[in-house]
Amino acid sequence: MSDEESKVTVDVWDRLPTEDDTQWGAFRNYRDMLPPRRIKDASIKSTATLSAWYNQFNWAARVLAYDQHLDQMRRAEREALIKADARERAARHLSLVHGVQDVLDRELAKLAADSTASEAWGLLKVGEFTALMESAIKLERLVRGETTENVGVKRDLSKLSLDELRTLRDLEKKVAVDEDEQVTRPALKVVK
Repeated sequence: MSDEESKVTVDVWDRLPTEDDTQWGAFRNYRDMLPPRRIKDASIKSTATLSAWYNQFNWAARVLAYDQHLDQMRRAEREALIKADARERAARHLSLVHGVQDVLDRELAKLAADSTASEAWGLLKVGEFTALMESAIKLERLVRGETTENVGVKRDLSKLSLDELRTLRDLEKKVAVDEDEQVTRPALKVVK
């Protein structure tokens, strides 16, 4: 066994080599009490003896380290539960999305087959199909943590001169909807 393997890590709240069984037992009782801790409840020994041990063996710092250790363990456990719950929810949502996508695939196949054979449509109307498809795509993006839309950023135009504001207005008119062509051009937006 190497030197590194033979080294044992001892935490400050563990038994110190200089503590005898009685001192260790008193500290362990004190350490394991729920706050607020009282020295006199740690042992049947006198308060003076317990106070001396409290100072000699640095009980305050050892108990604080122990409490922080327990708190860290509780936080890690809570975070693990939250992450596991989020993964389970995401898996359920993704399964739901895949089910909806299966329905959309079948309806799309019906629409394609019916449109080539006749003028009849499948079970879903085109508008319903489109809305369902958009919802499924949006939900899948949400489950995967992707953005679902572009969000415009408000612009502070107060620092622009009147000429700059007019130029901006003219530029926005150029990129607005062209009613004659029925084509929407992108609006002047800053996207996150």
